[in-house]
Amino acid sequence: MRWVAVTFFLQSFSGVAAQSHASDQIPEAVLDACDRDAEAYEHYDTAIASAANDLIALGVFSKTEFQGVKTGYCDLLKLRGPVGTTSCRRDTILLDEKYKDERQKLVLAATLAHEMKHVLQHREQKAQYGDIYCESDQYEADKAWMEDDADAFGDSVAGLLFVGRSIRIENRCPFPVSIFPGVGSPVSSHAHDVDIVEAGPRATLETDLRSARRDFEFFAKGVSDEGRLQTWRGMKDDPKVGRPSQDEHNEVRLQASARSTGPFVLRFSCDDA
Repeated sequence: MRWVAVTFFLQSFSGVAAQSHASDQIPEAVLDACDRDAEAYEHYDTAIASAANDLIALGVFSKTEFQGVKTGYCDLLKLRGPVGTTSCRRDTILLDEKYKDERQKLVLAATLAHEMKHVLQHREQKAQYGDIYCESDQYEADKAWMEDDADAFGDSVAGLLFVGRSIRIENRCPFPVSIFPGVGSPVSSHAHDVDIVEAGPRATLETDLRSARRDFEFFAKGVSDEGRLQTWRGMKDDPKVGRPSQDEHNEVRLQASARSTGPFVLRFSCDDA
C-alpha cells in the first residue's frame, strides 16, 4: 500500500521548526495492521470524532467527505515515522498515539485537516488517472507538491481553529438591516460583546464577530422606504426573507468563503432588492 506522511507543522504555535518524517520508514505490515484496526466515520474514536466535528463546524470539510474515510491510531513516532499518514488506495488516515491526549486537541484537529487534504488530493488524482494511480510513478512524483499543499492547508486551518472565522455580512436590500447576534453565537474580537450590527443599504460589512462554527443564531430587521418592516430569523438553511416574527433567535448555517481561509458569509436579500 502507498502512504503519504504528514509534516510537523504549527510552527507558530509550537515554536519548533518543521521536520519531515517519511512513513516509508515504517514496515508496511505495521501500517496494514493499523489500517485493519481503523474505524469508519460512525465509529471514530472520541477524540478523532470531536476533531472531525470541529472541522465540519468550521466549514473546512463536510460530513459526507468524512463518511468515506477510516481513521485510527498507530505508534508512528515510536517507529521513527510521522505524526500522521494517509493511505492513497484505501482512504485511511492513521494518527500517532499521542493524539489520544486531550491536551493535543487543537493539534489533532489541524493534523486531521492536513491528512484529509491528502484524501481530497488522492481522490482528485484517482478520478483523473484511475485507481492504478496509487501504485504509479506519477504518485511518487506528486508526493512533494501534495505534501507542500497539505502543509499550507493544515497551517491555515490551525489558525482558524485557534481564532475562528470572521463574519462578513452582505446586505442586498436597498435599506439598512440591523442584526442581533444570539447569546452563545460568534464572539467579538473586542473585550465587550456585540449587541447589534448595522449593515447599510446594498453594503458588504466586515464585522468584528468571529466564530468557530457555522451555526449562527441571530434575529434581523429592516424598514423599507415605504415603511414596511421585514424581519429575518436564522433557520437551518439560508435566512428566510420577508417573514414577520417575534424578536427571537434561531440558527442559520453560514457558508464559508473557502475551506481553509476567509470569513463566514451571512447574506440578506429582500423583496425590494
